[in-house]
Amino acid sequence: FSRSDTDQPVRINAARLRHEVLEMAQEGRRVVLLGHSKGAVDAAAALSLFPELCEFVAGLVSMQGPHGGSAVAHDLSNTHVQKTVVLGAIENLLRGCKHAVLDCSYEARQEFMRRHPYPIDRVRTICLATHDRKQTSLIRPFIEYVAVRYGETCDGLVCQSDAVLPHSARVLLDNMDHFGPAWGCFPATDPYDPTRLWLVCISMALRFGGPAAEREGREDRPSGMVRDGTVLSTDQGSSEREAKERRGGEFYEHDSM
Repeated sequence: FSRSDTDQPVRINAARLRHEVLEMAQEGRRVVLLGHSKGAVDAAAALSLFPELCEFVAGLVSMQGPHGGSAVAHDLSNTHVQKTVVLGAIENLLRGCKHAVLDCSYEARQEFMRRHPYPIDRVRTICLATHDRKQTSLIRPFIEYVAVRYGETCDGLVCQSDAVLPHSARVLLDNMDHFGPAWGCFPATDPYDPTRLWLVCISMALRFGGPAAEREGREDRPSGMVRDGTVLSTDQGSSEREAKERRGGEFYEHDSM
């Protein structure tokens, strides 16, 4: 496990990850980076800010990472009363940094992606993007709030469209909230075992997470409904672009490095 603290800003954690990856590289080891929520953003940012790491990273597995921004973080950071209360609690009670939230607003994430495109053609990548249609989720009020305000499906904190890095392969689930990848029991209410989920996603990243041109040529690339609302896809649809246009944002595409 990384020593990075996800309560800290993205750039600080990216620098810490760089140090840890280079430490392992000195031992002749390559790594697969696996991150959940903001941890996935930190991991992707490390590769964007420090492209020399790509040589030592075999793959990236992003689980529910708010790469395009988090609807909840965005609204908290743009509403004065809620912003004051939440950021005060983070800094005074949790001893964290307010930028851990502010870095996940739509403006901050879009600006970061524009300035520092993710090196999708240099690192095998897969993104897990979920929403939860079950009524039993503890964060159902947030899911419904995002549906009403933005007209999008989400896991309670991150919209599915925001959890996918541009041009990456992705796994889409419709029965997992934001607790799912981190909890094997309550408060998670999905049927998945987190450890098995991690291992499956790592395997898929290494097998199917290559550049889009490489994936297009594979006869065994997964696509379509598998079971229980699970969609495995290596195609980038238009949902990410359409979602950001509905929010008045811009979906940044870039030439691969």
